[in-house]
Amino acid sequence: MPALSRNTFVVLVASACALLTLPALADSQARIVRLSDIQGSVEIDKNAGVGFERAFVNLPITQGTKLHAGANGRAEVEFEDGSSLRLTPNTTVEFSKLSLADSGKRMSQVNLVEGMAYVNWLGKDDLNLNFSRESIALDHSAHFRVDTSAQAANLSVFKGNVDVEGPAGKLVVEKKKTATFNPADEDKYTLAKNVPDQPLDSWDKEAVSYHDQYAKNNT
Repeated sequence: MPALSRNTFVVLVASACALLTLPALADSQARIVRLSDIQGSVEIDKNAGVGFERAFVNLPITQGTKLHAGANGRAEVEFEDGSSLRLTPNTTVEFSKLSLADSGKRMSQVNLVEGMAYVNWLGKDDLNLNFSRESIALDHSAHFRVDTSAQAANLSVFKGNVDVEGPAGKLVVEKKKTATFNPADEDKYTLAKNVPDQPLDSWDKEAVSYHDQYAKNNT
């Protein structure tokens, strides 16, 4: 093989350095999100072209995955920092974005397609949660319940403040308050100074207590 000229060698080295310094074209999807608990009938669509199939505990949740809890089903999804998302019966969610930035920041976007979910977010990473025509953006800790249907959508906050934005504008729902959105009227909202009880609130509370105790035991 003929020896490279000095000029050619310099060009090759410069090109290699330029490639190494180029920013990533897209965030990584190297995330460790898992299906941490299942009760009853739960199905998963892994975005592999085969549709919904039976779900099992500890299955990885990747970008594009959909989860559906049946009429007697419940499910819990756990994120890397211990944050959790719980699905009640007849609930479907889609994990439309699960990415990892070059900075190490984890970003999650979840769409609540139908039904009711509980979120206990610890605030170490970012979360966007969409329901009805509303969007929640979280970069701090909060614990809340959200449900959506063709008739109405509700956001009830147990802890922290939750920022919501939709057709009717921006709204901050504070602790122990509930916002109700009307899909038939541009998602206009009313705000109540209470959180009405739901039958599965106790299940969610027990799960949060379990995770808190587990975290303490492993600190």
